[in-house]
Formats: sequence, structure tokens, C-alpha cells
Amino acid sequence: MTIREFAALCGVSPATASRFFSGQGRVSEEKQLIMKRMAKISGYEPPASYRSRRQLRSAIFAILPDFRHTFNNNMVEILRVQSAEYGRQLMAVQSDGAANETLLALIIAALPLGVILLGDHQNDRIPVELVHRSIPAIHCGGLSLTRGVSAVHIDNMLAAYDGMRHLIRLNHKCIGLLSDDTRAISTDFQRISGCRRAMDEAGLALPDSRIAYGETTFDGGYRAMSMLLRQAPEVTAVFAFSDDMAAGAAARLWEEGKRIPDDISLLGFDDNECARQLRPALTTIRQPHEQIAHLSITYLLEHTRFQEETSLTLPHELIQRQSCRAL
Repeated sequence: MTIREFAALCGVSPATASRFFSGQGRVSEEKQLIMKRMAKISGYEPPASYRSRRQLRSAIFAILPDFRHTFNNNMVEILRVQSAEYGRQLMAVQSDGAANETLLALIIAALPLGVILLGDHQNDRIPVELVHRSIPAIHCGGLSLTRGVSAVHIDNMLAAYDGMRHLIRLNHKCIGLLSDDTRAISTDFQRISGCRRAMDEAGLALPDSRIAYGETTFDGGYRAMSMLLRQAPEVTAVFAFSDDMAAGAAARLWEEGKRIPDDISLLGFDDNECARQLRPALTTIRQPHEQIAHLSITYLLEHTRFQEETSLTLPHELIQRQSCRAL
């Protein structure tokens, strides 16, 4: 029996039967049930080429801006473990603006089960192309500006608001920020907005001189802390928008002879391993890494039941350790 004859037997088009056996494309649940039942009754098996294409379809791509950020690396490892539990293979690749054409060609050729986007990817055409080609995709840990791409994330504005409120409750009035980016609607833009709201409500100022920028890495935090010390030496507390940045800031403060938290309080974001390893241990905003990863994988596995773009917002948590003190 050919695939055309099998399709006629099921009352579907040969293209629908091809999509069903290869796993490349959407097939309604009703037609899937019909073809599964008919394949069992007739004993029909597709050619080996369809089976091999379905095996490729079991892969999930994770696209990272780069591999230097602990948050992204931790998420990839959690996603890898959870994908394996569902019998899927995770393939982590870097999205370099200059190499996006190559990356897109790789994804299109592989036609994976779906794609997980780590980072904002605001100016990236990859999400747009994925939607255009009906390849399921989801932003993991950030918001999406691309119509048709869902997201799993925390409320970054509220999380930063809560972090700043914590420092204000400790009687800090001159608070500095270490941030990565200020693009509209980006994660860091939301966090700065949340901090400004908390300061405004308390009747406190947050001048631009108290915000220093750098990559969300150890080196980025070290350099941003150097900048902040020059711009605003009066700060009594620093809110770093990643734990890696906070670790770099701590190293720079140690070089300046400033003790944490005696001379300056330090607050991080993410609750990575380094938050617990630092001495004193870092007070930080915890993102629910395991839940974010689980919901991202679940979405890709069950995307056919989602009729519209979905935004899932998970709760954050303030983890109090020893790096902040009351004045």
C-alpha cells in the first residue's frame, strides 16, 4: 500500500498523511485518531524516510544570546533534563546577529518540535520567521514582542519594585542600580521602571547618575560598579539586575575597602548558585527556574491546544540572606 492509497482509505489528503507520519506540520486531533486507527487495522507502515523525519522532529532547539550568562546556562541545563524526561533531545545554539541566516537555515532544515527563546530577542527576526513557518516557539524568562510567540516569565517590573521596596524599608535612600539594557519593554527597562515606581512612592529620587550599565556577567558587574562609584559615591545600597553582576560588584567593592553589608548593602536578581556561594551570602530576587522550564517544554509538547498567544506569569520571591542591612 502506498501513502496515497492509505490517505484515500482514511479520507484525508496525501499531504495530511505525510504530515502525520513525518511529524512535520499540524494535523487535527480528529484526523490523527482516524489515521492511527486505520494504520493499526491495515498494518500499514510508512517508508523509513518518514520515520527518520519524525525522529528529528523530537528535537527541541534552545536559542541563547550567548553562553556567558549564568541564568541562561542554568535554564539550558534544566531544559535539557526536563526534555529528556519526555524523551526529547535539547539542542542549545547561540543566536549571533551576524549568523542568524545560518541559524534559521539549520532550524528550518531540522523542523524541530519547537524552539525556546532565551533572552528578549527584541530585534531578532528569528521569532518572526518561526511564526511565518508555523514552527512552535516560546520565550523563556522574557516577554515577546512578536505576535504569535508565547512567553513564560515573571513580572520583572513588580519583582524589581519589591526588591527596591525591601531596600527602602531598610532605610536606604541613596540606592544605585546595575543594569544591562534600557530598550523599550526589555527586561531591564521593566526592572528600572519598577525601581523608579518604588522610589517615587517613597518620595525618593533615582537620578540617572545612580544607574550604571554593563553586561549581566561578573566582568560586567565589576565595570558597572566602578562606574557607579565614580558617578554616585554616596550610595548606601546597590541593586544589581543579576547575581553575576552582584558578584562582580562585590569584588570591586572589596578592592575599594568597602565591606558588605557594613558599608554598603547589595541585592541581586535570579538566585543562581553564586548567590549562595558569596560571602556574605547574597540577598536576591528568585526566579522559579524549574517552573519556567517545565511550562516552556509543556507548551511546545501541547501547543496544538493553545488557540492564541499565551503569556504565563509566574511568582517571584525575595530571598533574604546576609548582604543587606538596615541603616
